Amino acid sequence: MNDDRPELKATLGPTSACPRIEQLGQYADAVLQGSERSLLEAHIAQCSYCQSELVLLRQFVDVTTRPEEERSVAWITDNLRSRAQEIYMSLPATQVASAPWWKALFTLPALSRAALVLGCLAIIISGTLYLRRGVAPALNTALDSGAEVVRSNAVPPVFPKGDVAMVPDSLQWQAVPGAARYQVKLLEVDHTELWKIETAMVSIQIPGAVRARIQPGKSLLWQVIALDAAGRRLGSSNLEKFRVSPHIP
Repeated sequence: MNDDRPELKATLGPTSACPRIEQLGQYADAVLQGSERSLLEAHIAQCSYCQSELVLLRQFVDVTTRPEEERSVAWITDNLRSRAQEIYMSLPATQVASAPWWKALFTLPALSRAALVLGCLAIIISGTLYLRRGVAPALNTALDSGAEVVRSNAVPPVFPKGDVAMVPDSLQWQAVPGAARYQVKLLEVDHTELWKIETAMVSIQIPGAVRARIQPGKSLLWQVIALDAAGRRLGSSNLEKFRVSPHIP
């Protein structure tokens, strides 16, 4: 009986053409542009290994912590941050200032043993959270099919957020590179849709009839989805909650 494990390992493992993890991170964050992004995108489209690495990288960044896990994750995060100077001592100051701490972990020439242990613990906990959900990662098959392109651009909301002094007359957010228009939704806390509209601007006036339904003390949610010129989704904001503070007698 033939042993096909070496061939299988070679098929599923990385090749000399595979990008470094920091390049995948730049691709996921839409930092790479032009021909460099096109070449990397073409490679990912035919490389199962890089597709899996990209999915795991996004899961590592976007994983949501359960309430019972928050203390453990907070302890590890606090330790990593408190030792940031020791961890980043070999990085140029400009790189430390501009790079998120989780990306720097992948590019450091050397890490202290204690910092490396803390980093491994963070990865193990993130992996545990991911496996506990019991859902297999969905690989992006849209790269070579012409379907919707999944990207990691987040849409940062600006206003309203949290408690506000009066009923807002508009919703505002930051622009997303490559976005041709934005889909905006205003929702009840049970996700019942109150209002939905599309705009090419980075803010939208709330109609008077909709503003009349925003009552003091009542929490509402809103979300923005960025679309390109072809109508493909580039990214979205989280469901942002706000509430008009009750009037004080």
